[in-house]
Amino acid sequence: MKTTKINSAVFVTLLLLPAFLKAQWHTVRFDSTNTFTKVFSVTPNTTFVIGREPIKSEPFILRTNNGGTIWDSIPLNTPGNFYAISELFFIDKDNGFIGGNNNDTNQVLFKTVNNGNTWIDISPNPTSSSYPPIGSINFIDPQNGFVSDGTNLYTTTNGGTTWTSTLLPFEINDLFFTDINNGYACGHLSSSSSYPSGIVMKTSDGGQNWNPLLSVNEPNLFVSSFGKLDFVNSNIGFTELSHKLYRTQNGGN
Repeated sequence: MKTTKINSAVFVTLLLLPAFLKAQWHTVRFDSTNTFTKVFSVTPNTTFVIGREPIKSEPFILRTNNGGTIWDSIPLNTPGNFYAISELFFIDKDNGFIGGNNNDTNQVLFKTVNNGNTWIDISPNPTSSSYPPIGSINFIDPQNGFVSDGTNLYTTTNGGTTWTSTLLPFEINDLFFTDINNGYACGHLSSSSSYPSGIVMKTSDGGQNWNPLLSVNEPNLFVSSFGKLDFVNSNIGFTELSHKLYRTQNGGN
């Protein structure tokens, strides 16, 4: 009888498990027309969302400070209207960054120090129309950060007051720095081939020099993107390249 009771309990647990797991997820925001493009959670309660509305395709930012019960629409009180917000990154609930390009196609980068209530222009090239939009942002702390428009890496040590620009020997799609010196990037090498190589690169000197860690060239696959990556710490990281997901446990070695 004892064995029967234990088996019955296991059976009931397994029967209820799918419903239990499903109950862990619930809708916190529903927009029938707007499109959400990126989500960045700073704490279990504070999350920022960027997206585009359907009529004029204008970008918007939403914020919750209570886990999704209430969402605030954050006004983009910036000198020029955004045409597109490509990326957002927050260090904590107060200090964050958004990047993209505006209606004049100039690349733009803005930061907030008060939870997104107001924004400050810290664009590396605020008057240039010959550069693509800011597409990747990564800050170690409020002063030290790295952003890229794909072909250029911009580095700041004073919160965006000034920037150092480095022309890259490859095109970045995503980057992640574990400290001010060590960073990773994924993207591709420019090539005349219809199927350029997807690559992961590493720097140990703050982005001045890069060494290849991984190269993927599969001519039988249509390469629709050139990767995303994220690192848990200096050793453990993940990247997506050419329809495959890779993991490293030793800093890319």
